[in-house]
Amino acid sequence: MVIYTTDNTNTTERFNMAIRRYTESVNTRFEVGIVKLLDEALTHQYCVDNDFNRSDLIRHLVRIGLKNFETNQPSQENFNDRQ
Repeated sequence: MVIYTTDNTNTTERFNMAIRRYTESVNTRFEVGIVKLLDEALTHQYCVDNDFNRSDLIRHLVRIGLKNFETNQPSQENFNDRQ
C-alpha cells in the first residue's frame, strides 16, 4: 500500500486569500459609552442565542442600519445602483 501526500505548505495562505475576497478588515474607534452599550447588548438573549462577539454584533448592526438607511431614503436610491 502506497500513501501519496501533497505539500500543503501554502494551504493557510490560500485559505487567507479566500477570506479576503469576502471580508475587509476595518479598524473603527468607538467612544467608551458606545463600547459599554455594545457590551451590554451582548448580554441580551438574541446575542447569546446567536453566539455573537463584539465584531459579530457590530457587523449585524451595520448591515441592519445600512438596510434601514437605504429603505428610508426619500429618492429610494439603492446603493447597488451607484457605480
